[in-house]
Amino acid sequence: MASAPRLPLALASALLGLVLTACATPYAARGAQGGYSDTRIDDSHYLVTFNGNASTSKDRVYNFWLHRCAELTAQQGFAYFDIQPAKDRAGLDGHGGLGHPRLAIRPPASSSGLAMPARYTYFYVPPTTVTTWSSKAVVAMYRTVPARTSLLSAQRVLELLGPYVKSDGAEKPPERKAIYRGAAVKLGATGEVERVFPEGQVIGFVDNHRLLESVPEGKAARQRIKARFDALQAQIDARVADIKKLQATHDAETDAGRRATLASELSAKKGAVKAFFDQSQAEIDAEEKKALGQLTERIAPLVEQVRVTRKLDSVTDQGTAGFWDADVTGDVIKAYLEKYPAPSAT
Repeated sequence: MASAPRLPLALASALLGLVLTACATPYAARGAQGGYSDTRIDDSHYLVTFNGNASTSKDRVYNFWLHRCAELTAQQGFAYFDIQPAKDRAGLDGHGGLGHPRLAIRPPASSSGLAMPARYTYFYVPPTTVTTWSSKAVVAMYRTVPARTSLLSAQRVLELLGPYVKSDGAEKPPERKAIYRGAAVKLGATGEVERVFPEGQVIGFVDNHRLLESVPEGKAARQRIKARFDALQAQIDARVADIKKLQATHDAETDAGRRATLASELSAKKGAVKAFFDQSQAEIDAEEKKALGQLTERIAPLVEQVRVTRKLDSVTDQGTAGFWDADVTGDVIKAYLEKYPAPSAT
């Protein structure tokens, strides 16, 4: 009996690929079609990633990823979690690989005091990235809610996203804003855990970067910070270039003794650059925090004025696209310039 004809290997592989990508990535541990993966950092911190295939939308990936964050939190015996940026650990480590460290100018998070009234909360809501869609961040887990801290309730996230995940995307998921605002909790005045955002609360936000760049005092502060930033970054770049030259010399050296000496010198220089980088970033952060702090006394009453005029329940100084109800930055800038006009040029 003649054997059945076989497809050429290349064609068979191509057809298999079509089969695997024809369906959207399911909610499961990562496999051929994608899925979630968890990397333990310590007992209460995990790096959680969800990768989708070419047939999986970014919203599906994001919702599955967030559900996995909550599910893993509950599986590990915790009730609450926070989401933190996934840091690149492959940079300048003082003894291993050499990256190219870059400073960042960024506004302080929760310490500026611009919230009006004091119902401030901050969440890092990680973006999605594209090749195929994926979401990744570090999940910090808690058994209780610390004072003056807002966290996400794992149980509440599972309740909100459970129907969508269990239906494999057939059920309509809640809006991202509704998930975060519905699951955010804090300690109340009585010590009991309560929702940060009661149902129906309307919230605005002020964009600190835009605010600083739009008022005279802010512009001047930003120019000072940028000048210092450029000077520090130039020093870092020069040190990195020097290390790369030394690395090339080390790699070309054939004498074992000389090579060992160069390796020791490299390790010391990498450690010094890492320390200088950390010190420089701390200096930039402190300068920006100081600049914003000096404006707070003027700005805070104006934020309250805008809050009342716009009929908002609260205003925060941290904005995440789609998370809050109204961007009131323009209103605050206008009120500031009216009350504190720039001196006329002479």
